[in-house]
Amino acid sequence: MSHEVINEILTLMANDVLRKLCTFVQESLYYALIIDETADSSVKEQVSISFRIVKDDFSVEELFFGFYETPLTNANTLFSIVKDVLLQFNFDIRNCRGQCYDGASNVSGVLSGVQARVKHEEPRAVYVHCMAHSSNLVV
Repeated sequence: MSHEVINEILTLMANDVLRKLCTFVQESLYYALIIDETADSSVKEQVSISFRIVKDDFSVEELFFGFYETPLTNANTLFSIVKDVLLQFNFDIRNCRGQCYDGASNVSGVLSGVQARVKHEEPRAVYVHCMAHSSNLVV
């Protein structure tokens, strides 16, 4: 098989996985948003986006939706990426009940961080500082 055919098959498989993940989020109705920004090995800034849901049997699942390259990591740019991802997957921000980010002011800022911008659109989206991120910084 050629590289083009293999890449097309991989793309189709990835899209199928994303469709299934979308179904999980939409069926659970409410979700929590988890984002973290980091630089990759080529020093390009990326944002990882995951959603946490509670299923009908009360089990909790964390679903990774991907890395998104970003030219800047300011609150405005990151919030735009979040809005674009929500739009892309047809998730209503009014169903967001939680947000979890690291402690950087661009995401956790009370006045203009990402959490404040999400909270402005959905006041019930409670912000929680990511303790796992703090633990990773210690180790």
